[in-house]
Amino acid sequence: MQDDKSFVQLPIRILMDNRLSSGQKILLASLMSFDFADKDGKRKGMVFPSITVLSERSGLSPRSIINGINALEELNYIQRIRVGKKCNNRYFFVHPPTTSEPQDLQFTDAGFAEVGAEMS
Repeated sequence: MQDDKSFVQLPIRILMDNRLSSGQKILLASLMSFDFADKDGKRKGMVFPSITVLSERSGLSPRSIINGINALEELNYIQRIRVGKKCNNRYFFVHPPTTSEPQDLQFTDAGFAEVGAEMS
C-alpha cells in the first residue's frame, strides 16, 4: 500500500508546457514517482518501471505509455536507455533545452502571465 503522505512535485514549467498533453504530464509525474530519495535526501534521477506498472499507476493504456515516452524523449524531458528484452528500460530525467522552454511565468492576481507581458 502506498504511503498517503507521499507525493510528486511537478515544476510549473511542466504544467505550463503546452507541447505536453495532459496524459504526458500524468506519465511524467508517474515516472517521477519512482525516483525515491535515499537516506541523504538525494534522488538518482533514473527509474526503470515496466510499461505495465506505469499503466497501472497512471491509468493510461500501455499504447499511451509507449507514445508518451516517445514524446517525452523527443521533447528532452527524459532519456531512455534500452536494456534488453527481459529487462525494463532505464529512464533518466533531463532538463528541457532553454530554447524550447515556455516563457518565464509570474503569478498575478489574474493567474499566471509571461514576465514582461502587459497585465490588465
